[in-house]
Amino acid sequence: MMIPGADSAITRNEKSLIVAYDHGLEHGPVDFEPNPATADPDRVFEIGTHDAVTAVAVQKGIAEGYYPSYENDVTLLAKLNGSSATPRRPPATTVSASSCGRTPAAKG
Repeated sequence: MMIPGADSAITRNEKSLIVAYDHGLEHGPVDFEPNPATADPDRVFEIGTHDAVTAVAVQKGIAEGYYPSYENDVTLLAKLNGSSATPRRPPATTVSASSCGRTPAAKG
C-alpha cells in the first residue's frame, strides 16, 4: 500500500528517507550500543510512521513478525539476503582455516 501523497512506493517529492533496520542484525549488537532503544523492532517501525520517512528496510523475518501491525502506516522495503531463493554460486576464492593449539608436553 502506498502512503497518501507519495510519488511512488518509496518517494515523496522525488526524495526518499529509508530507515534501515538491517545493519545491527548483520553486524551484531554493537551497532545498537549508541542507542539501545533502536534494537527494538517496534521502536523502528514507530520511527517509520513519521511523515518524513518513506520506507523501513528490514529482513524477511522481522517483516513477517512486525509489519502486519504497521502496514497501513509504513511502506515496507524487504531485504532478502542470507538464506534466500537467490541461486548460489561457487565462492570466488578458496577459504582455508588453521588452528593454533598447544601440543601436550611429552612424557618421559
